[in-house]
Amino acid sequence: MKKSKTEELFGGMSVQTVAMIITAVLEMIMFSFWSRHLTKQDFGYMSAINGILALFEVISQAGLGSAIIQKKNATKEFVSTVFSLSILLGVGVSLLVFAFAPLLARLVADETITIPLRVMSLIILIHSMLSVAAGQLTKQLRFKRLAVINISSYVLGSLVGVVMVLNGFGLWALIASALSNTLLNVVLIYCTSLPLPHWGVRKQEVGGIVNYGGWLTIGSLFNAFSQRADSLLMSRLISVEALGAYNRPAGFVNTISMKINSVMDTVLFPLLSDIQDDKSKVQNVLLRAISILNSFSVVLAAVFFFNAELIISIFFGNQWMDLVPVMQIVSIAVVFRIDGRLVDCFFRSLGLVRLGAYLRFGQGIIVAAGIIIGSRFGIIGVAVSLVTANILVIVSKVLALVISVKVSLSEVIKQWVKAWRSLLPVLAISIPYLCIPHSLIINICYAIAFTVVIICEFIIWPKIVGREYAEAVSPFIGKLLGNISKKK
Repeated sequence: MKKSKTEELFGGMSVQTVAMIITAVLEMIMFSFWSRHLTKQDFGYMSAINGILALFEVISQAGLGSAIIQKKNATKEFVSTVFSLSILLGVGVSLLVFAFAPLLARLVADETITIPLRVMSLIILIHSMLSVAAGQLTKQLRFKRLAVINISSYVLGSLVGVVMVLNGFGLWALIASALSNTLLNVVLIYCTSLPLPHWGVRKQEVGGIVNYGGWLTIGSLFNAFSQRADSLLMSRLISVEALGAYNRPAGFVNTISMKINSVMDTVLFPLLSDIQDDKSKVQNVLLRAISILNSFSVVLAAVFFFNAELIISIFFGNQWMDLVPVMQIVSIAVVFRIDGRLVDCFFRSLGLVRLGAYLRFGQGIIVAAGIIIGSRFGIIGVAVSLVTANILVIVSKVLALVISVKVSLSEVIKQWVKAWRSLLPVLAISIPYLCIPHSLIINICYAIAFTVVIICEFIIWPKIVGREYAEAVSPFIGKLLGNISKKK
């Protein structure tokens, strides 16, 4: 019996959720390892390199992987055209970064990153191939295969980094780990899951690809700048060490929240692309997604905010404890960040890439201004200004989407408020916790109590979270846990 789109959506979510949990655990282990063996300067330089590469990778990918998913009938000729264009762009942009590495290094940080930047320019070409390959597997809803490949390549790439950092390679260990991870990902996909596309460009396909991918690229470029503005500006405005210090707690929070956001995004994108012409279905999916995702995001923000001391002591080390306020401030944006990711997914799926580009341009200006102003007050000032800027931008993007798909704003606000009630049981134990002196034992006891409350909410009594979650997501979680227990 053929599965419905809803069953495919939540079936894909269950696979993605398991993969996300496994990857998140692995990344937290590596995060702890890196934090204990590398310096703030190492992290600052790596953050600056990633900030530069993020902008150029957007240009090289040009929305080509997304074009495959968004295209209703992606023929072999269409895929071949996308793949060929992706390789050409990847080679060209990689050479561009290699040639201008000295100038880019001086603009963002200093000459120290010139050679590392040239080496890392290779990752732009690899990511160009990866975006097309991942787009094909996502289009085919082969989430399990994609998850296995992602986890395998991450583990192998991390092992390369561990060996190098233990032998004193510092920054180069981070570089080797990133390159190995990405290269292995591409190799595994084309060796185990997909045939290598034929080389060739069909002129009749180029126009549509450029029209969709062009506006998506412009929007993604502004978005990449917004997401990496701290990496691009802080070294010059404050110092490389300050960037490295800020990047640790902010990177931890953003990485985990992005993993969770990507679960719905990965599965929702192909589904929305299929129903993009049915306005009533699009409106229904939007309201349901807001309800379910915000139920998770508000609790996730509370996890980081109230457990910041314990998280930093375990995953960072006591030498990083002065960054607890930074993690707490950054965690506030998690509540809204998931809505921003949801809006971006709708813009891409429904072809509203031009509107998305305009909004992201405004986002880039607001975020840059926030960092410039906040840098006068150190990394705490940057954290406050970035959270404020991101909340303003995300609310604006949600309003733009509501108008575009003609959904009642009052209904969206209603879904928001109803979703955020999942925070109430957490606050009941968190407010007393804030009023007592903290110690490691107290923090651990609170974390255990916090976990028990979350399990009761989301697994034992799902109706506390909300009707949408209880009816749509909870049964799949129960089925998933049942399957895991049977295998044991």
